[in-house]
Amino acid sequence: MAVLSPQTITNANVIIDGIGELGTTKSVVLPKVEEEMYTQKFGGGTRHVPTGMYKEMTTEITLERFSPTVYAAMLVKSAADLIVIIKADINDRGKTIAFNAIVKGIIQTVDDGTLETGKQVERKITLATNFYALEIDGKQGYVIDVENLITKIDGQDILEQLRSAIGG
Repeated sequence: MAVLSPQTITNANVIIDGIGELGTTKSVVLPKVEEEMYTQKFGGGTRHVPTGMYKEMTTEITLERFSPTVYAAMLVKSAADLIVIIKADINDRGKTIAFNAIVKGIIQTVDDGTLETGKQVERKITLATNFYALEIDGKQGYVIDVENLITKIDGQDILEQLRSAIGG
């Protein structure tokens, strides 16, 4: 059995579709995919039961520049229109793996941080996210589209029956 070593991000870029590169990216906190659960008590025990619905998602991008692209993105008020593309290269023992994520949402906050002489600039942008697609090495991980009731995990559409039942 081969010993797995940690993977390393070697390059990352964040682009706002139709606007341009967001700026020098320090880090991206991708949406947390967390399923809503309800607690069921029975027979002296308790268990968590999945609801098929997911909690609110946010994306946080930290930049190392005061990029003017942020202002153009702040003017987009339709979540369907602000498309953020995140591309990275992952190094896995000398092999380069493509990492692609797409999030759609509305800019919720822009935090320009603290200005200190001699310190690196840091600007944090938080998006209220209603769409998240993740692909690693050409394989689809997630597609979560809140507005269209689509949740695909590993290529399987887990809300297809729900959409069918309600006429969607």
